[in-house]
Amino acid sequence: MNQRKRAFCEAYLISGNATDAAREAGYSPRSARSIGQRLLTFDDVREYLEQRNQEISAANTAQMEEVRQFWTATMRDENMKPADRLKASELLAKTYGAFLERLEVDADVKTREAMASMTEEELRTLAQLDGDPWE
Repeated sequence: MNQRKRAFCEAYLISGNATDAAREAGYSPRSARSIGQRLLTFDDVREYLEQRNQEISAANTAQMEEVRQFWTATMRDENMKPADRLKASELLAKTYGAFLERLEVDADVKTREAMASMTEEELRTLAQLDGDPWE
């Protein structure tokens, strides 16, 4: 990819506008609209934009370990309100599975056996078997 295409991509990532990005990259203002749209169809440009978007997303999105570190720092910070420290410790504990809900169910479960009253012939017809499949 040449420098002008790369400049277009970087400008496009900032503005989201292909015409403005083409002008910014040094393409002719008169043909910036058509050039910008055409550049977005090039494989190398699309791949570069996708790669850069992934990099930007990764840099701007907290990973779980970073979140845990934040909760730990909040929990240990004695200058924080006790309620905030308690909430941070609760969230941190939940990520480690410390609070598992256990429910005890005491109920009578009734099932209805729909095929219990059917004859063997009716069952074979239903299953479309000509005979015992294990014979």
